[in-house]
Amino acid sequence: MNDMIKKITERYKRELNTLLGEEKKLLQQELINRLDSILIECLAEAKRVAPEDKRVIRLPRKGKLKIFADLHGNWRNYSRIKKIFIGSDKDCYLALLGDYIHGSPGYPEESERVLDDLIGLKRRYRKRVIPLLGDHEHSHIGGPSVSKHGVDQTLAFEYRLSQDKIKKYKNFFRSLPLLIKTGSGIVISHSGPVRAFISKEVNLIDEINMISYDDSINMDPYEFRDNTILGNLLWNRIFDPKDARTFLESLSQDGNKCFLTVYGHTPVDGYRMVGNNQLILSPQCFLEIDLSERIESVQQLKKGKHIKKLR
Repeated sequence: MNDMIKKITERYKRELNTLLGEEKKLLQQELINRLDSILIECLAEAKRVAPEDKRVIRLPRKGKLKIFADLHGNWRNYSRIKKIFIGSDKDCYLALLGDYIHGSPGYPEESERVLDDLIGLKRRYRKRVIPLLGDHEHSHIGGPSVSKHGVDQTLAFEYRLSQDKIKKYKNFFRSLPLLIKTGSGIVISHSGPVRAFISKEVNLIDEINMISYDDSINMDPYEFRDNTILGNLLWNRIFDPKDARTFLESLSQDGNKCFLTVYGHTPVDGYRMVGNNQLILSPQCFLEIDLSERIESVQQLKKGKHIKKLR
């Protein structure tokens, strides 16, 4: 994409220099018209180019990857995750599946503490730390409000924050990607596979990269959840393995075949395998994989080696 933009810019400069170098036979308006025509052509050419990866993170076939599900303001779980990651090799990536905020009964609610430390961790380790967007974060930047136990958690969370904190957190949420694709064919997202408007022929990566997080502001919440790619990526639960297979095939248009999808969001006891192509993680477990290892089925994932308890 960057090379294409560079070529387009160079062409525009060449055309401009040619026009400016001609004898002064052209009237000013004719010159403007010709420049406008050239610019329109260049912009049209740019639109035909596939979008840059913005919402999709691609990982190489080397190093390790540790994947952890929903935190929901649980500082104890977060501090364990941080300790595991910092103690890992320098070629290890950390993937967090969203929902860092809005706690539940049973533990202290420390969403602010988790967010502040996570922002610092991301700043320190940059590309090695990959926090994904969850539906709870999206509720603060254009998505439907999230309620639990009769409480609107979106409103309650912002009510206790300063304006500076709200701005800081919203900027962080807007920067978060939606999906990770490994070179070995594993797809990682917050929730279950997309089924809205997809087929094997659709290049879903391009569609995801063009998503705007605030497009859903005026949408009916149920319409958004059921009938948009973003809504599916943030709200879906368990899917039929056939739907998951279509989802994976639509993410394989770049020639890098996808075999299985890993996500959180759905409440499960520890973890759950669905068919041979879906793994659902709870906050009690995490997945550790070697990115050079080819894993074509969830049945290849072994407890103790790949799936581990968060102690």
